[in-house]
Amino acid sequence: MARETVGGRIDVAIDGVPYSTAGEIDLDESNIEPDAVVNQDGTINRTVKPSPYSAKVKMRNTKDLNIQTLMGKIFDLTLSEKDIRRTTLFTDAFIKGKASRNTATGEYSEFEIVSDKLTRF
Repeated sequence: MARETVGGRIDVAIDGVPYSTAGEIDLDESNIEPDAVVNQDGTINRTVKPSPYSAKVKMRNTKDLNIQTLMGKIFDLTLSEKDIRRTTLFTDAFIKGKASRNTATGEYSEFEIVSDKLTRF
């Protein structure tokens, strides 16, 4: 029986410009957040609230990356998962939170990219 590849290498582009990531990317590909509320008799009900699609990213500090410019703009983020042949596009995305840089590793972390538009192909 053949095995299925479920993860692997990824290419990242912002507005078509490729960038180096510093590791794994965590994707939230759902724009809803279900929850449970408990009634006084112990039964539960389901609630659902909207949430943005998101990608938690660590970027490598390269000469091409201007984090201040990136944090101040709206952009399209393309994530191409090479080994599973899947592309995810976040349209009209922006950075939420602050981007802190580790001077030893050159990693920008602690930020996530959010959008209300996600397309997979």
